[in-house]
Amino acid sequence: MKHSTALIFAASLVIPLSALADESEKVRKLFLEGISADVEAVGDTAFKGVFRFPVYRIKVTLIPESVKAKFPIDQTIYQSESGLVHIFTPTTDEELPYLKELIGPEFRLTEETAPRLEAALRGLMSSRFFDDKESRTVSADGEWRFITGKFFKDNKGFVIRVDDEGSVTGASYVLRIKE
Repeated sequence: MKHSTALIFAASLVIPLSALADESEKVRKLFLEGISADVEAVGDTAFKGVFRFPVYRIKVTLIPESVKAKFPIDQTIYQSESGLVHIFTPTTDEELPYLKELIGPEFRLTEETAPRLEAALRGLMSSRFFDDKESRTVSADGEWRFITGKFFKDNKGFVIRVDDEGSVTGASYVLRIKE
């Protein structure tokens, strides 16, 4: 008798789960029907010789028919040897391994090439990311600091680490850059 009660209980769980699976599939199909995507190559002459992979902006718009509203999603990506890589806009102190990978291995960061890298960073990030009144580049001790603006009273921006030849060894975003 114990087993039959357990079997009835188990069967009662399976029926609603299969109904949920059917509903989930219906929702998935409705969702996918309303998706549109536009892909645009990003970059100009500033990217040439700096980035080794093409960069794209993808604008995905979700327009579910039943909702009648648009939900835009903008993403910036590049395609590396290992697949698509998302280029996220940093918001706090963090390493940026995608930036190190994106900068070509033949690129050397020097006084002459620093403006090209800054222009490429501007093209990669949104224009609101750089405050033109505060932007500048400072080099010291194997680091290039591309200051993009202020975070309260401190400088914020990209820190690009290089070896003695100027090859990029690391990249990060820092909210409190020391000059």
